[in-house]
Amino acid sequence: MTIGGSARHIQSSQISSATMHASDFQGKALSGDRADIVLTGVIVHTVDASNRIAEAIAVSDGRSLAVGSNAEVNTTAGPDTRHIELNGRSLTPGFIDSHQHFIGVGGAEYAIDCKAPGMDSIAAIVEQVRQRTGFQPVGS
Repeated sequence: MTIGGSARHIQSSQISSATMHASDFQGKALSGDRADIVLTGVIVHTVDASNRIAEAIAVSDGRSLAVGSNAEVNTTAGPDTRHIELNGRSLTPGFIDSHQHFIGVGGAEYAIDCKAPGMDSIAAIVEQVRQRTGFQPVGS
């Protein structure tokens, strides 16, 4: 999860690996579940079907436990729960981004990778060019 402002991140494996599927919680945790961490005073961008904004989130064992109001989420706290007040900062779900530039990835199919294993001499590069000419269209 990313805490808004400038690019501030909470450096806790419990939070950074948490998955936020807020539509599953609707502010309620299962009875008896206890949070490891409760974040309050935050603008939680749930990115659920309704695009709800919540003000608190509880995390347990690296997973989101509850999302909702400060009062609702605080009910998941136990004696060992770490409380973090974020004073209106934004929180978004962690995004997994393979970040491929598809034109470059596609173009790489036509290129010869001179840094690939075995490409340690001019002769190896010339051999790759020779092999490539066997299936490249004339003039390409």
